[in-house]
Amino acid sequence: MQKEGITCATCHVRLDKETGKSYVIGPKGSKNAPHPLKQDREFLHNLCQRCHNPQGEAITPNLICWFETTKEVTEAAQEIIEKFGGPQDCVTCHMPETERLVADAYPQLPAKKTRQHHWAGSGVPKWYDGFDTLLDRGYHPGLKVSVAQPVFHQKDSLHLAITMKNERAGHYLPTGDPERFILAVVKLLDSSGAVIARDSYRIGQTWLWSPARKIADNRLKFGESVTWQPRLPLPQRGAMKGTLVVTIYHVRLSSKSAEHIMSARNVNERYLENGDELVRNADKYYPFAAVIYQEKIKLPGFQRTVLSPQELIELSKAERDKPLDEREY
Repeated sequence: MQKEGITCATCHVRLDKETGKSYVIGPKGSKNAPHPLKQDREFLHNLCQRCHNPQGEAITPNLICWFETTKEVTEAAQEIIEKFGGPQDCVTCHMPETERLVADAYPQLPAKKTRQHHWAGSGVPKWYDGFDTLLDRGYHPGLKVSVAQPVFHQKDSLHLAITMKNERAGHYLPTGDPERFILAVVKLLDSSGAVIARDSYRIGQTWLWSPARKIADNRLKFGESVTWQPRLPLPQRGAMKGTLVVTIYHVRLSSKSAEHIMSARNVNERYLENGDELVRNADKYYPFAAVIYQEKIKLPGFQRTVLSPQELIELSKAERDKPLDEREY
């Protein structure tokens, strides 16, 4: 975030228009601060909206954002109160409470309750090494996934029911840039590991960009769920030996969009240090997606294995080494 110009001062320093001097805004205030300090908890809790509700505002000449996260959270305000016992905001979820020194330079002062500044968010970090600290930063997926027992139907197909619910995110899932989507993929592998059947289901927005307009949106509101029922044909009649694999990705950038961005010419990418190199080889630096769920079901006995959060992270990191045309998204 610092490389993109988002520092402590972005949120915590403001100018006093009367005196012409700057001051720091904190949630609690302190008599020991070496700088002017004002206490304004409400200001800090509402500050996220400044950048995360742009509705078409141009951030740079190359970047125009369109999303309405604040509106989405406001829509769900009553449901959030009923589920969690009180109002929740961006800070409640994305900056969980912790106890620590407020400033390392003052170790003699007692630790205080304050907020973590990790912003784990969607689970798709800015850089690949961000996966290594994702769980320590408090990441928990907002999507709850339930896979019902598969059924062999008339000995020629395998029927599934996969329910995906927005269990924890007060905004739509996914929120943010229109390019983001949830992708559920189910694959049937034979005993050798070869894919013999595949199906997928997408949750997200669909836009046409010239002129820009949204033509579809099936994202999940807070508490909303959808059940996808894929039908996979069997290569031969009757039960088979193999593995059924259910994988769910949170996708930030599709391979098709990435190819366009990486190959574009005559675009000034120097708003970020070494920007041209980073954009030309974005697939090696910038995670396009994260695996947020995977379950393997052995056939014909239906022995089930759900991957752990750490195993999902290792799968997500492995995407880096895949050519774009081999990525599911």
